[in-house]
Amino acid sequence: DAELIPLAQNKALFKDHGIEVIVSSPEVVAIADDKFLTAQFLKENGFVHPRTETEIKDDLSFPVVVKPRRGGARSVGVVICRDHKELDAAVVNRDNFVIQEVIDGDEYTSGTLSFDGTCYGVIPMKRSLRSGDTYKAYVEKNAVVMEYLRGVIARLKPYGPCNVQLKL
Repeated sequence: DAELIPLAQNKALFKDHGIEVIVSSPEVVAIADDKFLTAQFLKENGFVHPRTETEIKDDLSFPVVVKPRRGGARSVGVVICRDHKELDAAVVNRDNFVIQEVIDGDEYTSGTLSFDGTCYGVIPMKRSLRSGDTYKAYVEKNAVVMEYLRGVIARLKPYGPCNVQLKL
């Protein structure tokens, strides 16, 4: 969420005024807000992740999905491309995009809660989208999703609630 960046950057200022802001560090927020940094973090920590590029390369396997690299809401700016011609047309903002492999599979949105490096809970919800928004979500205690998220959260170390979206 857009407000997380300034809240994280000014957490100490709030604390000086007696206000405890439940927000992750600026470094964690920066990773979570940037799809390329997220993919790099996952790769560097040995987690399964989609191929993610910040430039158009000849060796891409189509179809690919183009998304805003930072920020983004719903499916705004998300385009599936089947060839290089479509890809060139889809990359409108040359400073804020990623290209990722398309993953066909169940989609999950999962809430986690962590404090001081300890994850106290993971709630995986299988979701259905309509116009880019979650249309329906059902809690599904998928052991694979839960184990993966506990591992990611243990390495990322967010502070407070964290929402993770993924596909199997």
